Amino acid sequence: VIRAFSYFSHLANIAEDRHHIRRRDVHERAGSLQPDSLAYCLEHLHEAGIRPTEIAEVLQRGFISPVLTAHPTEVQRKSILDAERAVAGLLE
Repeated sequence: VIRAFSYFSHLANIAEDRHHIRRRDVHERAGSLQPDSLAYCLEHLHEAGIRPTEIAEVLQRGFISPVLTAHPTEVQRKSILDAERAVAGLLE
């Protein structure tokens, strides 16, 4: 049962990734920006009168640090990863 839910979770993640890619493609073909994208946010900042220098100053003060969250028990066998990639390819 645990393994089945694990597979379901992975398949749901693949489906979600495909959905985001499909939505991005739709927006690109329509010539519009996808809400919540970086380009969309920057466009709205520009429309609000925020100068690029102000944005750059805020970003320079930011702190970005990688976070590793995988637990050793989450390491997957190559065969499972290959199967997930095959499913993702079929969905594509």
